[in-house]
Amino acid sequence: MHFDFNRQAISLACRFYARSLSFPYDELAHELHYLFREIEKNIETDLDNTVASKVLDVINSYQGEDMSALHAEYARLFSYVQDQESPVSMRVTDLDPQIDPWKLNDQIMKASAVFDLEDAPDGLPGILDLFSGSLEMDSDAAISDFYESFLLRSVPMFCEQVYRLTGLNFYKEVARGLSELIYLLRD
Repeated sequence: MHFDFNRQAISLACRFYARSLSFPYDELAHELHYLFREIEKNIETDLDNTVASKVLDVINSYQGEDMSALHAEYARLFSYVQDQESPVSMRVTDLDPQIDPWKLNDQIMKASAVFDLEDAPDGLPGILDLFSGSLEMDSDAAISDFYESFLLRSVPMFCEQVYRLTGLNFYKEVARGLSELIYLLRD
């Protein structure tokens, strides 16, 4: 992982994608706009600018979708139905079997964020929030270790599945933007 970016901008982008992967709600548009404005304030490099433009694409596609269609698609993609697995798992340990669950659990327990253990603490939104906090507070070595251990393989797998299975532009843009963010952080 390289560090040719503004840590605050990329941290905010991780929070943005974590929120984008939450169940759609009326105020989500306002929250996404707020995060975008904060990212804009922190643009210092070409990478920051590229990430911000992808974030704007996600916002534009969100505004173009009907809320009931967003609810239905979220439920179809990510929810368990009658003892069946969801088409796309948000749990990083499901996405990448090479992830060490004990190491991930240690990271979750060390985090200052409070997790409800029944709400899948290894879910991608939570892991993106953890990475966001790591970008703001940890050493380069700790950030690189987190990225390589939990995001480098699992996020592209998740994004490929979402892009292939969704029928809504919003989720396609989320998958495209998040995948590109992880790609751009590679060495």
